[in-house]
Amino acid sequence: MNRRGFIKLTIVTTGSLLMPEYIYATTADLSSISFSSTVFNANRQTIIIFLGGGPSPLSGNLSNLDEIEASSQKSYTSYFGSSYLSKIDNYDLWAEAGGESMQRMLDNNEMTIIRTCYSAERELVNNKSHGSCTLQNMKGNFDINNAGYLTSLSRLMQNNGKYDSLDLPFVSLTGENAFYSGGEGLALKPVSIDYRLSNPFTRNMSSSLFYTNEERSISGYTSTLPQVDTDFEDLAKNNNDVARMNSFLDNRKTIFEKINSISSERDVNGKDKYLGTYNYLENDTFHRTLATAIEFLDSSSTTRTITLGTGGLGGWDDHSYTQRTYTRRMNNLFLALEAGMRHLDGINKKGKISIIVYGELGRNVNLNTSYGWDHGNLQNVYLLGGKEYFNHVGGTDAIVGETIVDNGGQPQSGRIWLKPKEGTYWCEPLSVAATVYAIHGVQNPEALTGGYGIINPPVNGQTFFTP
Repeated sequence: MNRRGFIKLTIVTTGSLLMPEYIYATTADLSSISFSSTVFNANRQTIIIFLGGGPSPLSGNLSNLDEIEASSQKSYTSYFGSSYLSKIDNYDLWAEAGGESMQRMLDNNEMTIIRTCYSAERELVNNKSHGSCTLQNMKGNFDINNAGYLTSLSRLMQNNGKYDSLDLPFVSLTGENAFYSGGEGLALKPVSIDYRLSNPFTRNMSSSLFYTNEERSISGYTSTLPQVDTDFEDLAKNNNDVARMNSFLDNRKTIFEKINSISSERDVNGKDKYLGTYNYLENDTFHRTLATAIEFLDSSSTTRTITLGTGGLGGWDDHSYTQRTYTRRMNNLFLALEAGMRHLDGINKKGKISIIVYGELGRNVNLNTSYGWDHGNLQNVYLLGGKEYFNHVGGTDAIVGETIVDNGGQPQSGRIWLKPKEGTYWCEPLSVAATVYAIHGVQNPEALTGGYGIINPPVNGQTFFTP
């Protein structure tokens, strides 16, 4: 492909990041949305970790284990045994499935667990489908034709003079997804990079071959692009009269240099230099991805959100043979999150940066004949960091929501559900989107989520979330 053709192809896939007119998307009417510049200007940042496949809530909630065991088709104690199933007293956390890390973070006032993220709306229509639930939770609305909630946030930012594409406000470490979708119309495209910070805007001109003798005589010359890079751009502009494409060429270089400046801080193997400092597992893809997300936010104060999945750990659609895979994955996930808290503490960003962990649905708690769990309607939401606006009260007080077991009066039927206990706190999954909106300045986020407000339980007699 010739260079002109390459540039035209690239503008289709990345131009919407660089050109403000591309951020418009089908979504709710924004005219009624109240936006606080004061809150926005507090420069809060969020990492959203989506557990695709729907995680079982049992890692963070074994409070009903005896009742579950009595109704389950297969015995938990027989299948998992003492090597893979022990409960942390008082906390009711699954020790081998990340519970020990959870307890340490709870005791250190770094995390709050919402055990009762439950959809009454989905219960009415018996919806436990991956596709629609994923779209709804990433769009923050039960209308799957709506824009993703980060697209809606970007529109609000621009409407209030806060959006600049060169600021890299939205970054994805797992490619494009429904967080950034726009339905009918033009949608925001985030910068999409990988945990190695491979620069999508590079022309691979860092080799000394592209530099002149004069340029090579300057110490550290490879930290800037060679003159030939600018020459390529000028040549393209001279042969192109499309204003948008020329704007893309201008912005490409700015964004390249910003990402390159962040990645230049890595070691010779492309790793965060401080992985060992914070006890990340250095050869684990997810651990390195989370470290990259935190490093990127620390280096780019104008980046508002980073989304990532759990690549390297595996998916969470655990229909069968969960004994080692689920416990290993959960333990690894929370070891990474615990390292992430040390990382935030080390860079003094526990107050500004929060991490929100959730999925599209939960699991039925019956251990089925394949020794797994089928789809359910209750999950845990894990909220970490962000201590400037999240009030983590610590210890068992930071575990919110009580659950009951519903077997429909038919023990060992294959259908055992966890549901919120009547009179205790619970929230719809769309409240995650409402919370992200509120962190970044939206005063009435329920207007964007169909009436579902922020996650804000009364914890120990105090308010959990402070705008």
